[in-house]
Amino acid sequence: SAENFSIVLSQPVLATLGTASALGTILDDDQPVISIAAAAPGTAEGDSGTTGCTFTVSRSSDQGSASVNYRVVHAGTSASDFSGVTAGTVEFAAGQTTQTITLAITGDRTVETSEGFKVLLSDPQGGVLGTASANGRITNDDTPTLDILVASASKVEGSRNAVTPFTFTVTRDTGIGD
Repeated sequence: SAENFSIVLSQPVLATLGTASALGTILDDDQPVISIAAAAPGTAEGDSGTTGCTFTVSRSSDQGSASVNYRVVHAGTSASDFSGVTAGTVEFAAGQTTQTITLAITGDRTVETSEGFKVLLSDPQGGVLGTASANGRITNDDTPTLDILVASASKVEGSRNAVTPFTFTVTRDTGIGD
């Protein structure tokens, strides 16, 4: 906002004062800084439906209105990991300094590695970009299934103090996961 100041002349030496004061105004030409941050380091995907993954967009001043575009940049994720909007515009009305972006993460029961993505800000109006990207992470919350193969599990016991080996095969339904 604008700042007013005044200058007052006093105690002249070898002169007389005519107009002894003046007012000045410093007009604020600094634009608010708009930045983004992840609300949490990661979001568990869930087994079905969607889970919200939230990012906070903030600006350094509540004066006037402002807006900024955002979009998801995949870095391990794909479009199928999200349900709904993954790009749009965040708008600030006068008096607002924070807004949120909530992305809908699609739940599944697939054992996979955790996946990363970024939310990138661009094209600010009524402000300038500060921190223009934030990292997001979809954490895998699925576990693999272990099975023991059914086979004949009977053997003759053998002689006293002898070892009779049994062999069972255990399988895992996937080789990946955190």
